[in-house]
Amino acid sequence: MNLYIDDGNTEKIKKLYKIGIFSGVSTNPSIIRKAERPPLEVINEILEITDGDLFVQATSDNYDDLIKEGKEINKINPERIIIKIPFSGYGLAVAKELEKNSCRTLVTAIYSYEQAVLSIESGTEFIAPYVNRMENAGIPIEHVKMMQEYIRANEKNCEIVAASFKNLEQIRTVINYGVDNITISADLYSSIFENELVKNAILNFDKDWKSIKNKKWVI
Repeated sequence: MNLYIDDGNTEKIKKLYKIGIFSGVSTNPSIIRKAERPPLEVINEILEITDGDLFVQATSDNYDDLIKEGKEINKINPERIIIKIPFSGYGLAVAKELEKNSCRTLVTAIYSYEQAVLSIESGTEFIAPYVNRMENAGIPIEHVKMMQEYIRANEKNCEIVAASFKNLEQIRTVINYGVDNITISADLYSSIFENELVKNAILNFDKDWKSIKNKKWVI
């Protein structure tokens, strides 16, 4: 499974990415807005401080402009950038056309199994179900499991990038569904690393180690 950082704060991204377990970064207009910097500046810096995929969302509201914008976004870094297209009828047509033009795409803002199936059939490389928002809307998270089963049963060349997480239980559930990718905010990753039980265990190890009198060791 691939892990992505769902964030636009380049300092947080840099700190996490140094760990060496992440496959890239995902962004959207809301994430870019929080950075309070020019969008292109944020995108270019993320490309500089990471070496994996970068998901960038096209923001136009019609077919022709989405095609144009998607192609321009792709030019920034064709090998690493994946263009996010929000789910809609013309959005799926855009994803299909961009894929024909060697632009990698992800259909985002997926809320149901039916939307996922239509998106998969467009030929997009990725789909992004919004886990927390689905749950808030009363849509069972099990829809994500159904999406994964559809991809495998029909041998589709598409992967899920599960997104929109607010708690660890949602993450555990989706991981158990066997999805290929998840993207989580920097703060939520930090909450996993900064666990009090782990901190206490390390303190005890340190205390016991220091109490050893004859401590001949490798260094």
